[in-house]
Amino acid sequence: MLRFLETWKDTLPPSALAFIILEKVVMPELVADVVDRASQRLGEPVDPASVWVSPWIPHLGVDRLHGVYLDIAGELGRWMKGRDVTRCAYGKVSQWKGVFDPETWDEFVTVQRHVVPVVSRSLRDPTISPTRTWGGSNTFPLVMRWALLVPARYMVPVLESEFFAKWRYAVYPFVTEVRPIPGKAAVWYQSWKDLFTPELLADERVLLQLETGLGMINRAAQGQQISWPEHSDV
Repeated sequence: MLRFLETWKDTLPPSALAFIILEKVVMPELVADVVDRASQRLGEPVDPASVWVSPWIPHLGVDRLHGVYLDIAGELGRWMKGRDVTRCAYGKVSQWKGVFDPETWDEFVTVQRHVVPVVSRSLRDPTISPTRTWGGSNTFPLVMRWALLVPARYMVPVLESEFFAKWRYAVYPFVTEVRPIPGKAAVWYQSWKDLFTPELLADERVLLQLETGLGMINRAAQGQQISWPEHSDV
């Protein structure tokens, strides 16, 4: 279809090119292709979205593409519904960040209605172990990978509501029951901190939460009494 369009675009009447070919054939095909690609199994080779969408940009234009992106977002959202980070292929979603226009990516449903719920669901159930970094599960490292797609203004509230209270509850038995030597305690803390993205570590709310846990570790190393952490946000 692309070859046909490039061959005949100077011959076809503008109305036929715009309405019949672009809006009735090309745009629905692009959206349908997203459905096929989303349904492919993990590990199957898939061309990046930029490879098969970019050639159409000069023909569709910004306005039409915005509509296509919204339709694509809807299809991605339906595919992501009910999944968590262990069952949702990061690459199938992340490839669109460099294709969608910033307004579509930031405001539209992929982030606000679909990616954020995937992250929230993933943080809701895992138990944080006081003796291991992330409890024998790769859930939190995967969440932090998805955090690369989510602006901090959306991601920080999720961490505050679903993660940090559980993390502080793990710090308490870590320093009062496990009682690691200071060097091991520092490694345990740093192993968590290193998972956070640079954008999140630049946020004062995230730093405050992490420093609260570090403060508990430092007070325990000095032999001071440690109080059970409150459930409310710091």
